[in-house]
Amino acid sequence: MRWDEVHDDQLKIGTERMKGGVAHEVPLLPTITETLPVRHEGDEGCVFGRRGNGFSGWSKSKKALEAKLANASQFLKRWTLHDLRRTFSTRLHDAGIEPLVVEALLAHKQQGVAAVYNRASFREAKRSALMRWHEILKQLMMVV
Repeated sequence: MRWDEVHDDQLKIGTERMKGGVAHEVPLLPTITETLPVRHEGDEGCVFGRRGNGFSGWSKSKKALEAKLANASQFLKRWTLHDLRRTFSTRLHDAGIEPLVVEALLAHKQQGVAAVYNRASFREAKRSALMRWHEILKQLMMVV
């Protein structure tokens, strides 16, 4: 995520960075903005990572996390980043969020006739879905 993509109430990712070539907008809820690092004057580039260059070393960091968990006698089944997207989708669908809204949050392109005629941004529906997602996360964290 780049600083120039962060706006007052939403994250706007341009077409050049999206796999499907379609711009992606994600509502920024207070829970999200509260976790962002403080932006200092002159901050450009990526929001996370070192020196504005973004995060790198995912595999090494994941192995280090798994080692820390193992040392604490906590074990996780094998997982990938894609599992996070799958969990997000599954939990929101189970919570009754409309499939089109979940797909929009995942930046999946609509298919068929819907792709031709439906130009909705789903802005409010995405905001509501993310609020529900935050409730789901809070419930999961209380279980742990």
